[in-house]
Amino acid sequence: MSETLLTAGEARQTGAAESAEADAMRTAIAAVGARAVEACGGSACIIAWRGADRSGVAYAPADARWRAPLAAVRALAERQFEHLADGAATASLEPGQLAALIKEGLTRGATVEGTAARLVRGDHHSLTVLLTPVGRPAGELVALARLTNESACALVAGDEVRASRDFWMSAGSTSGAHFAAVRAELAAVIAEQAGLDAALARCAKLRPRQRFAGLGAIFAAVGPFDEWLVAIAGEDGLRVAAASRAFTPLPQLGPTGPLAECVVRNAVIVRTTDASSAADPAIMLDRLFAGFARYLCVPCARGAIALATRRKVEPAAVTALERLAARLSPVVDKWLIEAEVERLQRLVRSLGLRMFSAVDRERQRIARDLHDHQAQLLTAARIALEADPARTRGILRELDESLRKQLREIRPAALGRSTLREALSVEIDRLANAGIRGKLLLPGRAMKLSRPIQELCYQVAREACSNIIRHADASRVELSITRREGQVVLRVEDNGKGLPSRSEPSVVGKERAGVGLAGMEERLELMGGSLKIERLGKITQLTAEIPEL
Repeated sequence: MSETLLTAGEARQTGAAESAEADAMRTAIAAVGARAVEACGGSACIIAWRGADRSGVAYAPADARWRAPLAAVRALAERQFEHLADGAATASLEPGQLAALIKEGLTRGATVEGTAARLVRGDHHSLTVLLTPVGRPAGELVALARLTNESACALVAGDEVRASRDFWMSAGSTSGAHFAAVRAELAAVIAEQAGLDAALARCAKLRPRQRFAGLGAIFAAVGPFDEWLVAIAGEDGLRVAAASRAFTPLPQLGPTGPLAECVVRNAVIVRTTDASSAADPAIMLDRLFAGFARYLCVPCARGAIALATRRKVEPAAVTALERLAARLSPVVDKWLIEAEVERLQRLVRSLGLRMFSAVDRERQRIARDLHDHQAQLLTAARIALEADPARTRGILRELDESLRKQLREIRPAALGRSTLREALSVEIDRLANAGIRGKLLLPGRAMKLSRPIQELCYQVAREACSNIIRHADASRVELSITRREGQVVLRVEDNGKGLPSRSEPSVVGKERAGVGLAGMEERLELMGGSLKIERLGKITQLTAEIPEL
């Protein structure tokens, strides 16, 4: 057995090289933590790792004041996972637990909570803890913690590959062919990591309506594959969310089949559909991909992606698809959560419109009934009391005026058969009759609004004009309606005396703006909108934002 003896100088050089490599790894992982903090607007990030040969901890920020508190937070997070099996797991750190460990000055007075993600994969262990101000969406924080942890684990694995390469290069005991193979493997790892990062960046730039189509195109580029479709789990099973051009309109999937099996097993399924195989005409995908040699079903988040090809599918392509699905699944989960939240918001707004429409119809019916019955009674009384014309007519006139005033108050503001422009022009005329010069800015796009949105715009504008006439002492009013990023913005500006001075932050209330505008504010909030009144110099501005359905 031969033994290699190192001089003191060689030993120092070797130790210095290893220390430099450890520092480089810590710096790279700290940069990943810093990007995670920037992405979520958080306070700090801790990443601890242990590989086959090295271990370490990186902190972001690297400020020395954070070192002791973050070390304590790391110990707290590790206790959350000490009884868990190997694999991936997440946990939450409550603000009360963290308050005792972190000084308030470090978080600038904000109350923070923690999201921890742990990954144990063979000899590689990694733990990531994100500290963020309370109130961030939990789903986004969990997804970001997982992605950060995956990136740190990938860096450690890549570092070990690079260390292995350096060892064999320095030892010189391997042949040139073996070294070339190691270098090619490292290049493949780096290229794969770069490809995954690029796919993640592409997903982040996709617009909501293009997300699933873009996702299918990203997966199809791995093969490359000829056709594809993306299926997402719904209440009634899988539904096709997007597909390549060959499948228009989108097909309907059954409750069973390769895609459903792929989701249940959480594994890639490869199915052959050529003439020599046992393709089943009863299976929807077998019929759709009958012109191809084979197709794959790849699970991703709460769904799966089917990819068809006329070529042979290499094992490397299947592995690449699995890794791509694992990297993008948290992003797809976030999309699905956002879509569900948007669906519920649309439902609430739709229900609000239906409810207020029903209320308005009922008020119109009551007003009509009062007019039909009470007016007839007054007419009959006027005829019957002709014997005492002086006093009786005066009383009846007073009753008539009082009844008409009550009818005007109970009748809701409604467009009826008028257009929005015609109704708002009447309000401009009403301002003119009160001695106020009015200006209406209504572009053609506003005429394409749905009827319920037009009704609500008119009601808010009418109430605002009434308040100006009664209280503002204004000489000039400008009324405009615009559309901006899915919102309808109604703005009414006047040069009157404005609102009474108040110390409270609220800008709309019964004392300040009257019961009418307070009711409008409640109606807008139910639909996901808002009403704001503010003083800008000598101008009082009322702004109503209404989401389009």
